[in-house]
Amino acid sequence: MLTLALAVTTLSLLQSLVVPMLPVIAEQLGVGAGAAGWVLTANLLAAAVLTPVIGRLGDTLGERRVVLGVLVVISVGTLLAVLTTSLPLLLVARVLQGPPTGCSRCPSRSCAASCPPPG
Repeated sequence: MLTLALAVTTLSLLQSLVVPMLPVIAEQLGVGAGAAGWVLTANLLAAAVLTPVIGRLGDTLGERRVVLGVLVVISVGTLLAVLTTSLPLLLVARVLQGPPTGCSRCPSRSCAASCPPPG
């Protein structure tokens, strides 16, 4: 359970720590504030759209396989975000980080459902 809590906290930080950094991102990439705002929007939009898809995949393929796949996707997205020097690639990276953010609540519910009742 501690590992799951740490994973959910990390995903929450990946989503929220971008907000104060938007002006810095805009300056470093040489884009306007409106364009830099898409860094956050792309992440939230991907999370909203793909969360039900990932939930369905978890039901059909098994939760463990989907959670491991989500970890791979978020790792690739994070690596791409660190290495990129252009806004389009940063948006792709944030989209890759989006679905895991939306899915972070699913494993905790499935763990709670699979635990035996107390008493």
